Amino acid sequence: PVSCLQFLAIMGACGSCTGERCFSGMVQQEVPSGPTLLEGRFRQNERDISKPFTSTPYWKAGSIGSMESTAMGSGTPPTDPVADSLNTILDHLWPKISAYTSELIAKDVQPALEASLPKALRSGFRFDKKRCHLGHQPLEFRSFRIDKETQSTRRGEHQNLVFQARVEWNADCSIFLRVGRAGFGITGLTIKGVLLLKLIGLIDTPPFFEGIRAYFTNSPEIDLVFNGAARFLNLGPVHHKIKEVLSQQIDNLMVVPNRMGYAIVPEADIFMIKSPPALGMLALKIFRADDLLPMDHPWFSKPSSDPYVKVKCGALCFQTPTKYKTLNPDFDFEMAIPIYDNLRQSVQFLLFDEDFGKGDDFLGKVNVPVKDMVLWGSGNERVIELCDEQGEKGKNGRIFLAAEWKPLSLASSGTDREGIVFAGVYFARRLPSLGKGARFWVNISCTELHDGFSKEAKETARNLEVEKVEDIEDVSGLNERLAILSSYGMSEADMATILQVDVDELRKSSMERSSSQAARVLTAGRHQIQWNQGFEFPVKKVKSAAVRFDVMCELPRHSPRVLGTYQCTASDLSHSTTPWRTVKVPGTGILLKIKLATRDLGSTSLEWTSVDSLP
Repeated sequence: PVSCLQFLAIMGACGSCTGERCFSGMVQQEVPSGPTLLEGRFRQNERDISKPFTSTPYWKAGSIGSMESTAMGSGTPPTDPVADSLNTILDHLWPKISAYTSELIAKDVQPALEASLPKALRSGFRFDKKRCHLGHQPLEFRSFRIDKETQSTRRGEHQNLVFQARVEWNADCSIFLRVGRAGFGITGLTIKGVLLLKLIGLIDTPPFFEGIRAYFTNSPEIDLVFNGAARFLNLGPVHHKIKEVLSQQIDNLMVVPNRMGYAIVPEADIFMIKSPPALGMLALKIFRADDLLPMDHPWFSKPSSDPYVKVKCGALCFQTPTKYKTLNPDFDFEMAIPIYDNLRQSVQFLLFDEDFGKGDDFLGKVNVPVKDMVLWGSGNERVIELCDEQGEKGKNGRIFLAAEWKPLSLASSGTDREGIVFAGVYFARRLPSLGKGARFWVNISCTELHDGFSKEAKETARNLEVEKVEDIEDVSGLNERLAILSSYGMSEADMATILQVDVDELRKSSMERSSSQAARVLTAGRHQIQWNQGFEFPVKKVKSAAVRFDVMCELPRHSPRVLGTYQCTASDLSHSTTPWRTVKVPGTGILLKIKLATRDLGSTSLEWTSVDSLP
């Protein structure tokens, strides 16, 4: 990823675009030749984000930036030299990428899927390696844009380089698998969306940036075609459900607030790279809907529906309670939505008729850009026409909404007010060795959550235990420290505290072995799992919020269990000079390195500043 993005930066700065039309500005303009292209773009485009955003339209006609607001199926967007060059490179690399993917499916994907299947389906489950490939049609960049932004943090301001690309993949792939004698697979896959790649924290020495961030602000559009024994899956509700599950997996990976991120320099803060804080919260209220479609037709009463609303913003989802037997439901439902990209994110409202025992019926939908909702003002009710599945208005009723924008402040107010609590886990050390197939993860939960926000714990990736290779330096170093502490007549409890080992393990190893053998046993039992994952929790009272970290493990064919729990409150941060800390999980020898941070909500605003958006 590093080499590719460095290449993109160089390509954008080179004079290969000479004589072409460039879409880097708000309108088309001639591009100067020579190595100052990027510098010229920055002068034209860079915006001081400390200044408030106004209601002036962000994108103008003809701008490549309008790709976010343009419907994906609305024709071929204009291409540019950078996109064309990247497509040529991908065309040459695609056979290699496809071959690598085939190996990855057989090595990593198949075991993971097999483990998640019901026991009755595991026998004979396998991917057909000869028939699993990405096809001959590579991913295509339809348009490309390069900009610079400023990201504000508690450490100061950082400059980022932003690559925005509209990508489409109309794949002629083949992903074929067998369960027993039956075989089925995917022969067609379409993915369309706007991808952002960012070089984070520009610096003056190689590699010239601290890390890489990649994500979608809104879920990409997905469609797929099945063949073989699963051809019936192309029909109706089943097909819709499979697309929904696939979309959810992409959301969990790289749709905000989820992002892919990599630190390039050792001292970089991985959470600044992959988990920048929200810019603010959108307090949203759904009052009611009217004139909805009747989907239930009972014999002895009027046609009606059992409507509910799904609200989606990035990867975050909310759902109202169902209102039964009505076409004019009063929802009176409130939620607080963290916003991460104020210029590109939109809120999607999907209305369904609940049907017990079968797929719910679609009633209507509408997408509302966040930048429009911010300008509504506090308490002002808005009436929005719902669309059908083809985007046509007029037959699906209306929905009544209100929205209030509250920016987040980097500085704490000192009062117990609403805001956001961030909790992240870098790694866990001194985990017990449980054997082959053991997986470890951390569940993170928080109290004082806003209404509508899920109370379920957030879960890090379930990482496999890595076999520990004995480190001679670790053994000899611990052996030396054991000998020195013993010479001072220290108690085993004090020695365990200083050495950061479990006192029972130390006592047992010392009783049965020499000091060198004890050191070898204590180091051999140490395992470290790294996650580098963090989550944000919108809370009503920042200071009162309590955060809980449950260290979890699971062995094959066994139920998950809790190894230990660490708890703290957000108010503990006031006594710490840094948001990073390494803590011992009570009752265990496990050490957790975590990050805790808070941000307070400011007053209601019709304007906001941008931390993580393009100029």
